[in-house]
Order: sequence, then C-alpha cells, then structure tokens
Amino acid sequence: MKPSKQELMDNMNFSEKEASIYLTLLEAGEVTATDLAKRCNLKRTTLYNMLPEMQRRGFIKVTKNKGRKFYFIDDVRNLEQSLEEKTEAVRQMIPELEKFHNISRVKPRIILYEGVIGMKRFYGDIITSVSSGDSILTYIGLQNFYDFVPKEILEKYVGERIRKRVVNKIIAHESDVARDWMNSAKNELREIKILKEQKEIFSGDFKIFANKVAFLSYDEDFFGVIVESKGIHNMMKGLFYAVWNEN
Repeated sequence: MKPSKQELMDNMNFSEKEASIYLTLLEAGEVTATDLAKRCNLKRTTLYNMLPEMQRRGFIKVTKNKGRKFYFIDDVRNLEQSLEEKTEAVRQMIPELEKFHNISRVKPRIILYEGVIGMKRFYGDIITSVSSGDSILTYIGLQNFYDFVPKEILEKYVGERIRKRVVNKIIAHESDVARDWMNSAKNELREIKILKEQKEIFSGDFKIFANKVAFLSYDEDFFGVIVESKGIHNMMKGLFYAVWNEN
C-alpha cells in the first residue's frame, strides 16, 4: 500500500511539498526537474530550491544522461538511515541538555497523569528517571491493584526496571499478592517487607526515586502525581525507612 503524504509528514518531518516530491519520484522513477514540477503541480523555481536540500538529506539522487539531470530515489531504506542518524545525534546531545536542564531547574515541579494514556506515561517516566543500580522505594496498598493496572503496562514497567538493574524495595500489607511477590522477589529484583499488623488497606501507592515522589490512586479513574522536590523526596524517604527498619 502506497504511503500517504500525511504519513511522510508525520513520520519523516517532511513538508507537504517534500512529501509530494518523494511520492511522485517513487512512482515515476527517473524524471527531469521540469517533468517533476508538472507532476507535483509546483513551480520550477520552488522545486529547484527544494531539490538540493532533499539531496543533502539523502532522500533523492541525481544522475546525468546526455547532459540532462534526472532525479530519482536510490533506496527507500535511506529514510530509516536518516531517522537513525537523527536518533544518534539526539542521543549524543542528551548529556549536555541534561546538565543545562538540571542547572536551570530551581523550583519543585508537579506533573499530573490521568487516564490510560496517563498511566503509561506515569510508569514510563519513573523508568526514565532512574539509573542502573538505583532503588525505587514503594509503599503499596494492594487492594484492587491487579484489577486496576493492565497486565501489559505492569509487565513492561517491571521488565524495563529489571533490565536497568533497579531494585524495588516494597512495604506492603499482608495479602496473597504480597506473598506471591515475596516468592518471586529474587527473580524480579524485589525486596519486600510485609506489615504484620493489619491496618487499614488502601487502593494506591507511593514511590520514592531520583529526587521525586510518585503518588498513585487505584480508584475508578487513573490519577497519578509525580512531585519533583529534593526536600519532599528526603522527607518521604526518611518516613519509608522508619517503617522499613521496624519490620
């Protein structure tokens, strides 16, 4: 199925005119600039201004035959290579961007997450915030947990956490789920302590990590909050270990 102009515009950051040129060359093969301008319904001056940039980016090629220039697409996989090059360039920029980001951030920050899309972002943001060897401290009320958090979201979160070698330290109320988690603790990089006294069980949890604290409610609609504040992080961390060390 032929890709649409909109797909190229969305996925390759093409302008509408660039997408039109690319799709026309896919169908036409080798064509002159004059023929290409007619097929794309573009002015030749506009086309001549755009072709060198598309060549520079590796999307189209040019050849000469009997003194005339013909434009064509050499390999559609150049689109993938272009994306990989952009990804690598961004990856190399991230350390410097993070330095600037950390210097410029002076106020605590609160981010809200709602709905299923919010839930995916909530767990994704936790994983991207931690580094290999870090710990996530979790105080969890397991009531309705598996009814609330979709299996695929949970499995992706746990898998990414294990891949990054991030240990999850958990305080949980006595329950079958807590016991199951204790049995699988070694394989899933989990340390868990179960509260002996049966206090009021709640539907939610909070997680402490990377100068942040995440709060999550398991009520009917997903609602999560991540607070980025060194002071609040240290306070909640102290409260967590006060309970952890007593059990």
